[in-house]
Amino acid sequence: MLRWPYASGGLPDRRARIYSSPHGRQCASHPAALLALVGSGDLMETLRRPPPSAVIFVGPVDDAYLWYVAADVVVLPSRWEGLPLTLVEALAVGRSVVASDIPGIAEVLPEEAGALVPLGDVAALADAIGHRLNDPHRAREEGRVGAEYAAAEADVEGTFDALAEITVRLADPRP
Repeated sequence: MLRWPYASGGLPDRRARIYSSPHGRQCASHPAALLALVGSGDLMETLRRPPPSAVIFVGPVDDAYLWYVAADVVVLPSRWEGLPLTLVEALAVGRSVVASDIPGIAEVLPEEAGALVPLGDVAALADAIGHRLNDPHRAREEGRVGAEYAAAEADVEGTFDALAEITVRLADPRP
């Protein structure tokens, strides 16, 4: 079974509008494809009517780890982001990522760990997902690159140490 989670702490308008069309395109060429919408948001009830085929509405979860592990591709079609935790988590688990080419994502997603697609370009999003579903070896290799990047660049302990050092330096009244 092919799966790609749409993981989010919420499923706001910015992501909900774009998910169904690429998924519909992929279902036509990948009948075993399954879309898991992980999270919640204002449009969830609207998205459920009529109930789309091959879509699982997971809802909010405390820990999305198992959904990342189950995924072949993680899709992040955001319209805006700060530092997207979804992206960092997907990379850390070693999943290929297809995401919007926007600030906050473009700075974090390594070129070899997935694909950036133009904002709002549903055809490009569907094609990028399809390429990874058609070439699982490529998706696994992108996931490997992403996991290496996350291990080197998204280290929580190192980040906290750096923040503590900056805080101490700023709090020191000496010139």
